[in-house]
Amino acid sequence: MFDLTQDQKIQLLLVGAPVLSLIGTLMSLRTYGRLKKKRAEETGVSSVDDDVASHKEKNEP
Repeated sequence: MFDLTQDQKIQLLLVGAPVLSLIGTLMSLRTYGRLKKKRAEETGVSSVDDDVASHKEKNEP
């Protein structure tokens, strides 16, 4: 593939792994946000804030 020295391979791993992890995290958060919005639309909740407010009301004494 590439003719990399040992130091370059280590540097690639030290930089590449966190970058790929960050990209994966951002993609999963986007998906979670879309699914939460879609579920809120299906259940008739107008926004996430309304969902949080109703949850707090249920749990307050």
